[in-house]
Amino acid sequence: MIIIEILGESLFASDITINNGSKDCVIIFHGFGATPFEMFHVAEAIADLPVDVLVPLLPKHGINSKVLSELKLDEAISWGINYVQNVRKCYNRVFVLGHSMGSGLTYNIATAIPDIDGVIISALGRDYSLKLRLLTWLARKFNIRYMPSIFSHLKQSKIIAPEYINWKKRRFPKQPVLLMRDVVENTPAEFSKLPNIKTPFMLIMGTNDFLSSANYIDDFLYQTVSKRKIVVLLKNGNHRVFLSRFKFRVIPKIVSFIQELLSSKADEINGSEYFILNRRFEINKTDYIQTIYRKREARQI
Repeated sequence: MIIIEILGESLFASDITINNGSKDCVIIFHGFGATPFEMFHVAEAIADLPVDVLVPLLPKHGINSKVLSELKLDEAISWGINYVQNVRKCYNRVFVLGHSMGSGLTYNIATAIPDIDGVIISALGRDYSLKLRLLTWLARKFNIRYMPSIFSHLKQSKIIAPEYINWKKRRFPKQPVLLMRDVVENTPAEFSKLPNIKTPFMLIMGTNDFLSSANYIDDFLYQTVSKRKIVVLLKNGNHRVFLSRFKFRVIPKIVSFIQELLSSKADEINGSEYFILNRRFEINKTDYIQTIYRKREARQI
C-alpha cells in the first residue's frame, strides 16, 4: 500500500479522519486490542455517503501489551461518552458505530445520550459463552494476566496489510485478560439500561460468536423504545464481523441504514426489521418480531 510506504508504521496507531466537509459525522469505535487501521475499509465505505468519518484510537491502545493491560472498563466508557459529546458540538447529526469493545461503548453512549442520531452495535457481549466464563474463572483463580495473541484472522481477512500484521505481532505478542474479566463479570447488570435506548439502531451479531450468545437480541427488540430497529443475525458468523466473509454484506447494510437516517424523511421512518444473513442469501424474518413481543407480553400476565 502506497499510503503505508509514505506514512510508515505511525499510521497503524493513529486516529483516522475522513473530512468531506459535511455537517454530519459517523464515529467508529474499534474493538479491544485493535486500532482504527482495522476499521479503515468500513470508514471508507461510509465516507462515500458522503459524511465525515472519525475513527479514534481508544485509550491505552496502539502502544504495547503492558499499557493495554492498564485500561479499565469505566475509564473506556467515560472516555467514549465524552468523545461523542465533544464531537456533537461540531456537527448537526452524529451517528456511532461500535464493534466488540467499541460496541460496549456505543451501547453506553446510546443509554447516556438518548438523543444521539443513530447507533450501529456490532458483536456486543452479553450472555457470555461457557468457554469464556471458564477462561475468566481460570484467569482469576490462577492470576493469569495475559494470553497469547491471535493474528490468523487478520491474514485470513485478505484486506489487512502484512506490514500491519507484523507491526502488531511485535507490539502485542500477548493479550491482556483483566479487562475481559471485568467485562464478563459486570456487563449483565449494565443491560438494565435497555429501556433508555430511544435512538434508531442496528444490531449485528453472529450465531457462532465465541464470546457471546445471540440470545439477547430479543431483549433489544422488546425492551428498547426506539422507533426504528434493525437486527442483522449472521448465520454461522463469528465475532470478527468486519474481517470475516460477511463484511461484504454487512457493510452495505450499514451504509444503507445511515443513508436512511440522513434522508429528509428520516423522522417518518418507523418500524422494526429482522434479517438473517447466510453465506449465499438473506432471509427476512421481520414477522418473527411479533412472536417475540407476544412471548414477552405473555410472561407479564
